Amino acid sequence: MSTFIGGFLIAFCKGWLLFLVLCACIPALVIAGGSMSLLMTKIWSQGQVAYAEAGHVVEQTIGAIRMVASFIGENKAAEKYDSKLQIAYAPMHPLFSKGWLHALITWTESPCINAFAAGQAAAYKMFEAIEQKSNIDTYDGRGIALEDVSVQTAAVVGQSESGKSTVISFLEGFFDPDAGEVLTDIFTLKMLKLKWIRGKMGLASQELILFATTLKESILFGNEMILMKRLEQQ
Repeated sequence: MSTFIGGFLIAFCKGWLLFLVLCACIPALVIAGGSMSLLMTKIWSQGQVAYAEAGHVVEQTIGAIRMVASFIGENKAAEKYDSKLQIAYAPMHPLFSKGWLHALITWTESPCINAFAAGQAAAYKMFEAIEQKSNIDTYDGRGIALEDVSVQTAAVVGQSESGKSTVISFLEGFFDPDAGEVLTDIFTLKMLKLKWIRGKMGLASQELILFATTLKESILFGNEMILMKRLEQQ
C-alpha cells in the first residue's frame, strides 16, 4: 500500500496532467479487481466443497476396502472420486489455459514440496507393506472338499486360527492358492469373472459395514440390478 501511495505522489509531482489521466483508470481497475476477487472466492469455495467430498469418498473406500473389493467396486469408487474433482476443476477451465493453471499450481504448491517428499517416503513403506505376500500356513495335501452343500445352509466350524476365514477368502477369490486349484463343480475359480461369482455368493461378515450414504445406495453398490420392489422389502 505504501508503494502504491508513494508512486501516486511522485506521479502527481512530476506531471499532474498525466496523473489525472491515470486517475480516470482507477474506477475500472477497482471494479475489475473486485469482480475478479468475488469470482475467485466463489470458485475456491466450490472447490473446497468438492475436495471435501472427494476426500470423503477416499476415506469411505479405504475404510471399507474389503467390502469394495468384494463387489469389484474399485473402478466405481475411482470414477466417483474423479467426478468430484471435475466439479472443482470445471469453473477454472474458462479462466485459465493449461499453462497458466500449471504455473499457478506450481507457485501455490511450492512451499509444500518438503511435505510431498515426506509423503513419498511414507507411501513407499506403506505400499511395501501392501504388496508384501502373506505367509499363510498351508494344509496337508488332501485339500478340502465342500460336498453336497447346494441349496443348503452349511457352516464352516473349527478352532481359532484353523483357517475358516481363509477357506471363505479362497471361495470369494480374495486369495490365490500357492499350489492347486479352487474348483466350483468342474470349473476353476480363475475361469469365472469375480464380479459374477461374488454376485452369486453372499458373505455376511461379523461387523456390519454401511457407507456414509443412504441405505438404497449401499444396497445398490452390491447389486445394481435389484428391483425397486425387492429393495423396499429389504
